[in-house]
Amino acid sequence: MTRKRFLRAGLRAPPAAALSDVAFLLLIFVMVLSLMSQMARAEQSAGVIPAEARQASEALETGLEIWIDAQGEIFVDGRPSSIAEARDAITALSQERPGTTAMIVADRDARFGAVSAVIEMLQSIEHRNVSLAVRGLGPSS
Repeated sequence: MTRKRFLRAGLRAPPAAALSDVAFLLLIFVMVLSLMSQMARAEQSAGVIPAEARQASEALETGLEIWIDAQGEIFVDGRPSSIAEARDAITALSQERPGTTAMIVADRDARFGAVSAVIEMLQSIEHRNVSLAVRGLGPSS
């Protein structure tokens, strides 16, 4: 309706500021919708299925943690151990639960030789599910 029709009908015309607010809200709505559709397309193209992603994160939570501190000492699930003890623990856990993830969490100041020894040990027993992380502190953090 034009302004004259509003006045003849005894109605006031909506303020012009309200129209800019509506336009702004519509703009935000369109931006959010386009972002959501872009994210959905990215998930489809990457082949990410939420249920599979959830299963992967649960596997990481139930895996075996191998910590390497700054001095190169190895901890398996919080207990100090040697490479041989770590190999035995991973082998036993892999037989009990196939597909278990071995998480190597190395201190930022750890020598690469210690990390490499753990990786070579996992390769020697042909353990396929491995996760690597770098932390600034030891296993108590």
